[in-house]
Amino acid sequence: AYEIMPSLVGSEMCIRDRLPGNAYGQVTGIFLEQCRRGDPITIHGDGTQTRSFTWVDEAVEGIRIAGELEEGLDGSRLAGAAFNLGNPEEVSIVDLANLCLEVTGSESEIHYQEVGHPGDSQRRVPDISESQSVLGWSPSQSLEEGLRSCWRWLQAEHP
Repeated sequence: AYEIMPSLVGSEMCIRDRLPGNAYGQVTGIFLEQCRRGDPITIHGDGTQTRSFTWVDEAVEGIRIAGELEEGLDGSRLAGAAFNLGNPEEVSIVDLANLCLEVTGSESEIHYQEVGHPGDSQRRVPDISESQSVLGWSPSQSLEEGLRSCWRWLQAEHP
């Protein structure tokens, strides 16, 4: 079994019908769409909660590596092993909102909703040490690069 814990970012994952309005879902897509429309960026809670974001192609590459190897780089058997395939760069939601504003050039304002989502965690960041040592895998694309790629895709889809 392979465990993927972080939020994934990818061009076509940016906006989908399953994330209408302010629905809980892929926060990167929601923020970029709010920027595109000039709507306020909605942050639930105070924005200090953190997440890590991984480009979907890199997560797929980690899965491919794990699936092709019989043994890890350390000689361990991989059958039944679980790995966190994510980016350990921890980003606060308010920093993500500001980065979306920077990437898009939007003049949207940030609005805070006092109440966060029920059951939402304050911190999400994967420990990828096993993925690095056993698979030789680690992410390389920065959040800013991923957001810029998503933004280009979103602009092409909605001229």
